[in-house]
Amino acid sequence: MELDNALNRFTHEERSIFAEQLRQLKAEPYPIAYGLLTRIDTEDSLGWFWAGNSEEGCLVTMKRLLQKRDMELIERPSSRYWCLSLLTSISAETFLKTPEGRAERVPVDDLKEPLSPELKQHLLAYEMAPGMHAYQLKEGNSYQSCSINLLPTFLERIGRDLLTSPSDLKKALRHTRSLDRALELRKTLGSFSIGRMELPGARLYLSGKVRQAMADTIDFHLSDRRQEGSLTDLEISNRVKICIADDVARPPSLDDLAAALLVSKTKLCQAFMRANGMTIGSYLARARLTRAQDLLIQSDKTIAEVAADVGFKHQSNFSLMFKRLTGQSPSEWKASKRDAAL
Repeated sequence: MELDNALNRFTHEERSIFAEQLRQLKAEPYPIAYGLLTRIDTEDSLGWFWAGNSEEGCLVTMKRLLQKRDMELIERPSSRYWCLSLLTSISAETFLKTPEGRAERVPVDDLKEPLSPELKQHLLAYEMAPGMHAYQLKEGNSYQSCSINLLPTFLERIGRDLLTSPSDLKKALRHTRSLDRALELRKTLGSFSIGRMELPGARLYLSGKVRQAMADTIDFHLSDRRQEGSLTDLEISNRVKICIADDVARPPSLDDLAAALLVSKTKLCQAFMRANGMTIGSYLARARLTRAQDLLIQSDKTIAEVAADVGFKHQSNFSLMFKRLTGQSPSEWKASKRDAAL
């Protein structure tokens, strides 16, 4: 009853996208300033789920689940909607695998471009038809996603605001499609924060993020003129940057990147150098430095822990890299930032 009361803040169309899943997971509402946050702690699953409107016809959902037992999760949307989702690789594979006779959505064979095997998170655009859709959750797997669910009324309105037609928006979202190459869109969806929903102005924050994601989608759709097997230097560079941003501690090897992009290792390295004026190794070092600086300022981790988090087995090697790029040791740099803040 408490969950049903909490769900009443959403329209029937919005509830149909996720309410049945929450009931299956025996989710319990948990206090939060904006949206609906639920806790999930049963013999089957452990985690949380959040849902909130950025504006009428647009529902944002975020979830994280650790599955204790196998189960089938059901969704029954009452009307057609379109979705942008950033999912962990296991979540994407689960979504794309249609149990025989159990769902009515686009089968995996219709996926436009394969998922990039080197990424731990995948970006998908897809269209969902009314009806029942089933997902097989497996024991021991962790599922995580951030999704923007778009109803027709929102597409009409956002199309006018972005000076594009709803038909163009639907083309960008029409079929199950991998958007792993859409670097800016990946950054936008990856920046959604559940913690921000506790602060004033949460709905305005959410609306801004959604509109940025829609603008990123249109930009990518209109500029996506790549022909199979003919990536530009910039496209190769962006894909490499996506892979590095996905996991700076354990990025894929050059051989793996080249194989995934269907280019030689020589072409991969040369294209990245032409696009950025530096090698992939130099870019990785700078990405690790940026991540390490964030951790040094924003966490209480030791320098050894930070070193491990950004991919260094030995603190001494991390310190050498840090000093080479900043002119200071990690402890000196952290102290200087602390003193500057006083």
